[in-house]
Amino acid sequence: MTAQVRRRLIYDPQNASSAPLGEVGGKASCLLRLTGCGIPVPPFFVLSWRALARHLSLNGINWNPRLLEAEGWTTLRQRIAALPVPESVLHPVLDQYGKLTASVGYPQVAVRSSAVGEDSPSNSFAGQYLSILGVSNEEVLEEAIKQCWVSYVSDAAVAYRATRGLGLPEHPDLALIVQAQIFAEKAGVAFTRHPVMPELASVYIEANFGTGESVVGGMVTPDSVLVSRSRYVVEQYVVSDKRRMTLVSAEAEGSATVEIESDLRKARVLTDQQAQEVARMAMEIERTFGGPQDVEWAIDGAGVWILQARPITAPGK
Repeated sequence: MTAQVRRRLIYDPQNASSAPLGEVGGKASCLLRLTGCGIPVPPFFVLSWRALARHLSLNGINWNPRLLEAEGWTTLRQRIAALPVPESVLHPVLDQYGKLTASVGYPQVAVRSSAVGEDSPSNSFAGQYLSILGVSNEEVLEEAIKQCWVSYVSDAAVAYRATRGLGLPEHPDLALIVQAQIFAEKAGVAFTRHPVMPELASVYIEANFGTGESVVGGMVTPDSVLVSRSRYVVEQYVVSDKRRMTLVSAEAEGSATVEIESDLRKARVLTDQQAQEVARMAMEIERTFGGPQDVEWAIDGAGVWILQARPITAPGK
């Protein structure tokens, strides 16, 4: 495989200038830009949409949106999942995976979907495509990639497009992010404008122990924090009764939901300093992109990490 062809499959922050949005999707494009601005983003690389297109073509799977809409999606999903990833795709992915895990010192990664048009100001696609945490070896990585590809044509994702008048494109435009796994002690979301009361001059933060899955998935009522947008002063902190959290560990595959110990259920998740740092980073991201942002973050022993950011599509509604 030539270097030119390989660059059309794999992008990382070192060649981010050659990674257009149409190749890597909204989520990955955002992370590449944040990394270039010095925002702490876990190390990652991007598998462009061309990898899925090659998986389809080399396995004899015809991508014809009109025909697929008429015949249904079940057979397509089954074939994407059952057939092996072509060597011309899998080899460079595993090579890059080896380099990534060697640089961080552990094998676990997260695989996240990144479609063209996802995380745009008009359509967030939030929760439509799959993310898989705690992927710990080459075999599991190959299966995780195929599961994320399958989610691109899930019934829910197809219906989401249909309700917004978005048909499937002439080629599959789903890219994937393979990112070093953060073993989060605390995580959540930060809105640089309050999603219900955007007139407030505050960053609104939601937080729980463990990974952010329990927050973005609505599994718990998280702690909520208001931090001044200008001076980063904690203006209000509301502690909730948090009974569950999600965890990813170096000792187990994937993500697990566990009960929170009784003495932590009504304890503060964030210190004032941590809340201020999350708010500061969120505001830096807002300035970078020129508009209000919905930011996913995590905290481990090294500090605060930014996992993704997207425009707030409908503040106040």
